[in-house]
Amino acid sequence: RILLIFSLQSILYAAVYWYFKDSETILGFLRPAPEFCENHTSNEDGSVCSRSDLLAFQVVSGLSFWVMGGYGFYTWYVQGLHRTSVPQTAAGRCFGYVPQAEFIATVCFT
Repeated sequence: RILLIFSLQSILYAAVYWYFKDSETILGFLRPAPEFCENHTSNEDGSVCSRSDLLAFQVVSGLSFWVMGGYGFYTWYVQGLHRTSVPQTAAGRCFGYVPQAEFIATVCFT
């Protein structure tokens, strides 16, 4: 499951990176600051100042955190698995295995 999640994140990153590779603006208003471009000139030579790598990273990170936030909300408030999946003792709460928490940690740290 970890490999699947990592593969999906990598595919999404590559798709966003290649789609916006030669675009100077994103949706007409997002433009990288001149100090983040390799060329500090005003594009007189016709080069395009594109930072699609930063956009792809932000998209993948944002999507991962939105999905995991929704999943965490669902398992905690809707299903109520925090009350039934571990023993209600101090040792159970500290060392109990919760598959949903492992899934959230896996996605957030990949």
